[in-house]
Amino acid sequence: METLMSRYERAFIAFSNRGEYITSESYIGQGKRLADLRGDDPGSPAVVRLTAELERMWTQFGAMADTNQDGRVDREEWIPYIEATSAALASLGPDVEWPLEPYIRVLFDVIDADSDGRITQTEYADWLASHGLASDTDIEGAFASLDLDGNGTLSLKEFSQCGRNFWTTSDPTLPGARWMGP
Repeated sequence: METLMSRYERAFIAFSNRGEYITSESYIGQGKRLADLRGDDPGSPAVVRLTAELERMWTQFGAMADTNQDGRVDREEWIPYIEATSAALASLGPDVEWPLEPYIRVLFDVIDADSDGRITQTEYADWLASHGLASDTDIEGAFASLDLDGNGTLSLKEFSQCGRNFWTTSDPTLPGARWMGP
């Protein structure tokens, strides 16, 4: 059963340098890794927007999470940081503007390779693969759990709601618990 701790570990792996530690380069390079995997232009407007948002986020995240100020975040720094951040996000309530929405929007645009406003299962699988998470993920099952309306694609609204649930709920049955697999 998926737990918050296993989700935090998957996120650490996704954002890190081979699972060892998160650096500004590994964190900010998310969009470029996906573009490279697909053979797309890493200088495309969508990737540039995502990179800029990740740079902004790293400025805040890195300053708070890198407690020993060595320029990288290891698991011992990540876990207390992400636990506190998730608790703070969860305390906002459902009617408060989601602080991660700018990130979710630009991430959605990069994952949506054909820019049709929907993420397909293949596009979702590419995103997980770019983070090193696809090989141990039931892609079909994870995607189906995110597809709230059952139409075979993810809208921005679905993707955003599932991302919010991923970071804020301990209920493994809620949509989003499998946002980053498995």
